[in-house]
Amino acid sequence: MAVLDRLRERAARPVDMASIGVIRIAFGILMIIEVLRYALFGWIGEYYIEPAHHFTYLGFEWVRPWPGVGMYVHFAVLGLLSCAILIGWWTRRCLALFTVGFYVFLYWRGLMGTWEEVLVPRLHNQ
Repeated sequence: MAVLDRLRERAARPVDMASIGVIRIAFGILMIIEVLRYALFGWIGEYYIEPAHHFTYLGFEWVRPWPGVGMYVHFAVLGLLSCAILIGWWTRRCLALFTVGFYVFLYWRGLMGTWEEVLVPRLHNQ
């Protein structure tokens, strides 16, 4: 029981909020970079709009890309939410919305293939 008491005591100790702020800022920057990468390299259209078939995870068959420009709007909203997270504006609400909006990467699975299909050709080309 002494171990549990020590864990409870450590969990109840006050923590400096600066560390959480750094994590929030780093997360916001990384997600902005990720959204910009998808937009600038044309991956939104290539990965989500153009393919005729999308592979899904078990239990997430209902997750499908938005039709037309909907995916571009979706990524724009993710970018705006990332900016809001970065500056700390309504952080909890924006993180909740970002998490719901991040489902877009649940159907990214079909793009990856197996490790052999992805990794082996890249190693041989070096």
